[in-house]
Amino acid sequence: MTLAGWGMVVFIVGVPAAAITVAMGAAAAAAAATIRPSVLKVLLAAATASMGVGVLVMISAALLGRQTGPATLMYATGAWLLCAFLGAVVFIVFAHAVLCLVSQHCLHDGSMRLWEKELVSWSQRRARMVVCSFGWVTNLTLVVTVFLIFKMQGGAHTPTVQWLIGTFSPPYVYNVENLLLLADVSGPFDKRIGETERRAEAYFREQKPLFAEAAQNFTLHPYFAATSTPINHALHERATYYDAVGKRLQIMANLLRTQGRDDFRIEKDKCAMFRFLKRNRLPIPPILGQWSDKSKFLSALFTASAFNNNTRWPVFIKFCHLTQGSACSTRAIPSLEYVRDNWAELKEFVEQKWVMRADDLTRPWRADSNTLTDVVLPGALLQGPFELTYSPVLEKQVAMELKVEVLWGRAYLARVIVDDTDALLYRRKDGRIEVELTHSYLDSILARMHLVPMGHWWNWLSENPAHVRCAWDLAERTARLIGADQIRIDIFISKRHPRDCMINENSLSSGEMYIRHGPKMVQLWREPYRHNWVRQMPSDSPPVHLQGMTSDNYSHEEL
Repeated sequence: MTLAGWGMVVFIVGVPAAAITVAMGAAAAAAAATIRPSVLKVLLAAATASMGVGVLVMISAALLGRQTGPATLMYATGAWLLCAFLGAVVFIVFAHAVLCLVSQHCLHDGSMRLWEKELVSWSQRRARMVVCSFGWVTNLTLVVTVFLIFKMQGGAHTPTVQWLIGTFSPPYVYNVENLLLLADVSGPFDKRIGETERRAEAYFREQKPLFAEAAQNFTLHPYFAATSTPINHALHERATYYDAVGKRLQIMANLLRTQGRDDFRIEKDKCAMFRFLKRNRLPIPPILGQWSDKSKFLSALFTASAFNNNTRWPVFIKFCHLTQGSACSTRAIPSLEYVRDNWAELKEFVEQKWVMRADDLTRPWRADSNTLTDVVLPGALLQGPFELTYSPVLEKQVAMELKVEVLWGRAYLARVIVDDTDALLYRRKDGRIEVELTHSYLDSILARMHLVPMGHWWNWLSENPAHVRCAWDLAERTARLIGADQIRIDIFISKRHPRDCMINENSLSSGEMYIRHGPKMVQLWREPYRHNWVRQMPSDSPPVHLQGMTSDNYSHEEL
């Protein structure tokens, strides 16, 4: 069959798949409006099945593309996107029509009280329901499409792939990972989703008084007062974590443009960040050197002078100007022999990353974040290793890193990702450690978490609270030194040495998934501004990333 023939096959399969998805989504909305839970379950299942058909269409296109070339996939992608767009428009109109017709009907019959209870709740979330019933299907399909194209073309740096990811990933991330729209739809039919939300609410109520006390004893840097105060009055009452982070970055970008303030370097410039940590005598893995000149860095690697002070392997190359994980800019060097044997490839890697610019491609705050990172000059550093912990699941040594969220100088929770398992870790008021897990990415976006079962290898985190206590104390100490009302501090911990935790890095614009805790952390973030509990450092305090410097080394400093 010709290329055009294969494309037509995929197109013919894609149209019915899109039509089925629209029909099932609309029927599900109608069932919700008429309050028939049993029917709704069946129709939601059918809608999910039709989504599967759509995904299979794209996978089939990918398989065909491997034989007949990328053009087939692009042909099929265009056909599917067209179907999805038209279907979305039809569905949105249909859903609103259902809402209007049914609401008028119910207002004139004897079920006013029942409908008043159900309609008000549904009306307030109708935009979410529309997105959930069909939009999430489209988004998931688009994500599959983007990554299939990514794999087939061998990278993310072609204009087409960049455009696809930059266009579709931010709304997907915001709606599915941040707003948890799937969880809103699935919650009434999944007991675990409800249990996850109840545990999050109970933890928030337990911690809230502790954070109120911490805020009243915290001293805020003026830069964060300027960038975070709008979070209180400029965002709506039910603002999400992404809303708050986006607003802060917007103000940071504005301060850079209007006042030249570059305090954001404490996060966006890894070299400035590590200088701050070392200057303030915070524990970090050893830094072997820092370079602002590419040729000197490559020479130091080639001659092995970069490793003169090193006694342990692997050593990690990190680039000061690349802070997003999507840049894939960290490279492990297992041995000196590795450098010699792979010099051509290693040199190409360094040269490629040196000219690369940071791009928060998948985040809703991409433009503002890129405004900040655009002023950071290229640079590189070599970092020594941290002690690893053996994973019986992966059957190898792994880095145990707790990404600790700190508000007003007090740690709230930590996110851990090991063994392809996503977990949230909590330190209860009485000192107990609790860990909640998800088994898959789907569980995460559905907000389906469960407590670590007995016998799980992660139980050592709760059996010996010293590991988490070390991470909590170090994260809180660092946040107080920085003077940030909200910051994420990433801490390496070791199972063998519970008191030897070290800082890896920090983030003022975390894109982590906190499941049901995101909006609650925003409440804790805003509360002190509402009650005028905020105390500030002197207005002439040095920039955030330069705190702790003395007058004799203010103009120049090396790691």
